[in-house]
Amino acid sequence: MSQETRVEPVGDAVARRRPILVWVICAWYAIAILVAIPAIFLATSGAIPLPPAAGTFYQSFGLLNYVGVLGSAVLAALAGITLFRMRRSAFAYATALFVLNVAKTIWYWPSLHAMGYGLGYQAFQMALSALLPLYVWRLWATGRLLPADQHRAGERSHVDRSAA
Repeated sequence: MSQETRVEPVGDAVARRRPILVWVICAWYAIAILVAIPAIFLATSGAIPLPPAAGTFYQSFGLLNYVGVLGSAVLAALAGITLFRMRRSAFAYATALFVLNVAKTIWYWPSLHAMGYGLGYQAFQMALSALLPLYVWRLWATGRLLPADQHRAGERSHVDRSAA
C-alpha cells in the first residue's frame, strides 16, 4: 500500500511574524531567569553579603519558598518559550505566572514591609507583572498566536498522510 505524502505549509508567515516586543520580553525573561535563580540561592546560602533584614529574610526560606522560586522560574521559562514560539498556550503560562507572583507578594508582604518596601513598590511590581498576560491576550485576540498543533510557514510543515 503506497500512500501519497503531501506537505502543506500551515500558517501565514507574513501575518505571524514575531513582534519586536516578543523578542524583548523573551530576552528579558531569559536573562532574569539566568541571573535571579543563582542569586537567590547565593543569598540564601549566605555567600552574598546582605543587609541584616534581607539576610534574615532569606535565611528564613523553607521548602515552600524554594518551590515558589522554582515554580516562578519554570512558569517564566514556559511563558517565554511559548510566547517566542507564538503559541496560544503562552497566555495560560503568563496568567499562571501573574497569579503566582500575586500570591508570593501577599505571602511575603509582612517581611518585605519590615525591610522597608512600601505599598507603592508592590503595586508597581504587580502592575508590571500584569502587563505580560495582557500583552499575550492582545496577541491572541488579534490572531497572532497559533494553536499548539499549527506552525508558521517556513518553521515546520504539517505532513498530511490521510489522503491517498
